[in-house]
Amino acid sequence: MKVIKVADMHCEKCVERITKLLTEEGLKFEVNLANQTVTIDGCDHCLKTALEAQIVAAKAEANAAADAALDTAVADLQ
Repeated sequence: MKVIKVADMHCEKCVERITKLLTEEGLKFEVNLANQTVTIDGCDHCLKTALEAQIVAAKAEANAAADAALDTAVADLQ
């Protein structure tokens, strides 16, 4: 088991985001808002692989959003 302190977790929306991320990766976990911790049942390699996959997905989503914003800005200039 791996316990991660998430000092920036302050609300249920944070819990929802973390829950979604870890569920998508198929990990067994527990999120504790009161203690600001996430306990993950798995080896360090499993955790690292899951987090890397989510980082790649987040970057792709951010790039798509940035591309859309640029397209809108260019269209507004024309």
